[in-house]
Amino acid sequence: MANDAILRLVHESRLRWLKTAGFSEMDISGCGLITAFKTLIQMD
Repeated sequence: MANDAILRLVHESRLRWLKTAGFSEMDISGCGLITAFKTLIQMD
């Protein structure tokens, strides 16, 4: 699986988890969520 596909999957999972907790990326108890840096490390 390519890195971009994994990042999309992780991002979608995070959004769904936030939604189940009653939040969104733009509103987590009045604060926004900013993802500034993402790194994927491939381990063989």
